[in-house]
Amino acid sequence: MRAFLSLAVALAATASATSYLPPSKPLKAPNGYVHTRRSHPHDTLELVFAIKQRNTHELESLLYRVSDPESAFYGKHVSKETLDRMLGPSRLSQRSVLGWLKENGVEDVELLPRGYARTRVSEPDAVLHVLGP
Repeated sequence: MRAFLSLAVALAATASATSYLPPSKPLKAPNGYVHTRRSHPHDTLELVFAIKQRNTHELESLLYRVSDPESAFYGKHVSKETLDRMLGPSRLSQRSVLGWLKENGVEDVELLPRGYARTRVSEPDAVLHVLGP
């Protein structure tokens, strides 16, 4: 259950309202990733970043309540909108990710529900250096 709730967490933020914290440890490529060649200068790459979600402990509790036949909440469904509100990242976490991306040359970023940020870059090598070797 906890592994399910532990989605890829990008950045945790506790800075002031006008600043952000860079990643606390170096970012690295996922297991199984193999660098085979440099990208072509005209390639377009879509990058998706997971932003730290809030209230995952409440989600776990909710899952147990709707799954327990003895609970008053048994079998009751929760809407996608309710889950989006419950789990969505804090504004500070969003600003942290957007600030870090902007500082590294990525400006056109779309915030997606439940804590994801998506962008497309036309010069991948210029951006991928921030993700590590």
